Amino acid sequence: SDTVDASKNAGESASQQKTQSLKASKAQDAFVDTATKVQQAQLSSVTGDINSLRELHGEEMDVVTEFQLDKAEALAERENAKGSFALHSQAFVDQSTAMDEWSQRYRRRREDLEDAE
Repeated sequence: SDTVDASKNAGESASQQKTQSLKASKAQDAFVDTATKVQQAQLSSVTGDINSLRELHGEEMDVVTEFQLDKAEALAERENAKGSFALHSQAFVDQSTAMDEWSQRYRRRREDLEDAE
């Protein structure tokens, strides 16, 4: 009878262990499923953030490119203006020099004519 009781207790104990093991396995499966869902949500969020950052970076690079083009255009216009100014300045200096020379020649001739009288 003791052997039967021990056998019966061993069977019940094994059954309880099996039940507890199944419950633990189900709990682990549920935990893994939840962790997988959280990881997928995080991955989706990170992917969305990366795409948003790439889009923002592209927009910023467009602005930088536009700024660089505007700056290059402004610098080219400035150089053209400097060249034009230098050309006009030199023409003014040349004309002023020619007028000074003419004025000096005129003065000398006038003095020569006055002296001749």
